[in-house]
Amino acid sequence: MKKADYREIPVTLCSIDVLPIDNTYASPQTAMSDTVAAQAFGLRLQLKYMDEAGICQIDPMETVSLFPACYAMGNNGKTSHYYVPVNPIDSLVVYSTEDFDATHPAGTNLINCFSIFKPYSYYLPMDYLGGERRILFDDMYLQPKREEVNMLLLKLPEHAGNHQFTIRVYTRNGELFQQTLPSITLSL
Repeated sequence: MKKADYREIPVTLCSIDVLPIDNTYASPQTAMSDTVAAQAFGLRLQLKYMDEAGICQIDPMETVSLFPACYAMGNNGKTSHYYVPVNPIDSLVVYSTEDFDATHPAGTNLINCFSIFKPYSYYLPMDYLGGERRILFDDMYLQPKREEVNMLLLKLPEHAGNHQFTIRVYTRNGELFQQTLPSITLSL
């Protein structure tokens, strides 16, 4: 049997969306309430990438086709595609407008209070998202390409209360992607 070929395709991080999640259920779900138990709280990062075709922000109705021209030949099953960010994530900052605990006053980076769970293992967010990495997208034909990463809160706040989280993603190219979430109550 012939060994599969591997193709590295450059992709560029072009935008982020962040949603609060509730991990009370079998798998993390988008929070449906403005109150979430702190032990089940998390943040879902939706990282959007454009590929070599240069497509990032598009109208989905413009791409409806049973046979997209740029993928008409399809994957012949012999080539595996790995996507390599040309603007890799350099740092990730998560902070709250409120005091989290004695060592994390308002505005302090809370990234070390979160962890990313992938089957059978937990990762520190920058251990997973940083460095030279290759991304495998679930649907390589989707434009823009999306990577979904769930960061679960592993360290609880000292007190229950409202928090407004801001997430900043910095790339090695000096780009900043930022989003501030609406206020959410973390219950203990």
